Amino acid sequence: MPFFTSAFQRATSSRALAWLLVALYCLLIFLQSAFPAPDNLPGIPGLDKLAHLAIYLVLGLLFAHAYTLSLPRILPAHWLLLLAWLSATLYGATDEVHQAFVAARSADIVDWLANAVGAALGARLYLHRRR
Repeated sequence: MPFFTSAFQRATSSRALAWLLVALYCLLIFLQSAFPAPDNLPGIPGLDKLAHLAIYLVLGLLFAHAYTLSLPRILPAHWLLLLAWLSATLYGATDEVHQAFVAARSADIVDWLANAVGAALGARLYLHRRR
C-alpha cells in the first residue's frame, strides 16, 4: 500500500503544480494587461500580434499539460486539445475585455484571434510531443 500512496501523492502534486502554473501564468497575463503598453516598442508591423501568439502558445501548452495530467484516461487526445484551446482562448477573450477598461489600452478582435491561434499551436504542440 505505501507504493500506491506515494504514487498517488506524486500524481496529485504533479496535477496541482500544473494547475498552479496555469493560474500563475494567467495572473502574469492579467497583471501585464493592467498597465498601458510601453511606448518604446519597435515599430515593426505585426509585432504585437506575434507577441500575443507567443504568449498564448505558452498558455495553450500549460492548459494541455494540466488537462493531460488531470483527465488522462477520461478524454481522448483530440478532446484534451479542444479543451486546452477553448480554455486558453476564453481566457484570451476575457483579457481583451479587461483591456477595454485599462487606460491607453483597448480590446481588439485581431489580438484575440492571435491569442486563439497561439493557444491552438501550443495545445497541438504539447499533445504532438506527448505521443
